Amino acid sequence: MNSAQYLVVGDVQGDWERLLEALEPYGADEHQTVFLGDFFQGGRPGDMGGVRCARIARERAHSQVVLGNHEVFILAVLELLRGVPLPPAFGEEPGMGARFREYLAEEDGFIRFWEFRRGDWEDVHALQADNDLEQWIRSRPIMLQLEDGTLVQHTDTDVYLSHGTTLDEVNAWGRSCLDRDGGVFELLPSISKRHAFDDPDRTKEYLAAFDAPRIVHGHTPCGAGDAPAVRWNGKALCYDGRFSRYWRRSDEEQEAGPVEATVGLLPPLQTL
Repeated sequence: MNSAQYLVVGDVQGDWERLLEALEPYGADEHQTVFLGDFFQGGRPGDMGGVRCARIARERAHSQVVLGNHEVFILAVLELLRGVPLPPAFGEEPGMGARFREYLAEEDGFIRFWEFRRGDWEDVHALQADNDLEQWIRSRPIMLQLEDGTLVQHTDTDVYLSHGTTLDEVNAWGRSCLDRDGGVFELLPSISKRHAFDDPDRTKEYLAAFDAPRIVHGHTPCGAGDAPAVRWNGKALCYDGRFSRYWRRSDEEQEAGPVEATVGLLPPLQTL
């Protein structure tokens, strides 16, 4: 199956109804679907949208899924609720942002920040009752590579090179984090970083390290437009077009973008 038959689904963040509508034109048997993660945080409050999106991805035939930072975030919430302590130095992690560090200075700050970022307690309760789904999420890779060599990961970061120089090494590091109590707090800062591929030279170096012709990612909204953002002559493609209709935390934030900016066919390499 060539790359024209890959359907890429970027950050849907809990808007499961819109996800079902977006998938409708693309038969599962005619496409290999690649989900870029971030099923959680951003759906209709109380609607269990993250769990619903994750189940849609898990049940869709011929699908592959990489882990997103919001999956790691809710896994961290689950661990805190089970009594796993937050590492003392976690609040010093610069990659998590100043607002996050402000929250961490307060009691239960990690969970309060998750709530602020549109975390849904119904997702937590559903995962607590569905261990199989939690383990499925934990088993997702950090990165994957398609048949045409395209590199796929959730976030637009090159920090993974500090954890390995091959996909197997990076995914083994991710697996080691997800398989031990508290490891999610080691993984979360790396999988939350962004903007590496704003630089064409860093993009080129990253692709060369993994012997890949291009990279597909989500995580950082790629602005206005009715198609995924394409940069550096097709070397980097972003499928985060502000998909969720419920993500806005204030009237000042942008409304949801067009479906086509987040869900669409991966163009063949020769057309870019």
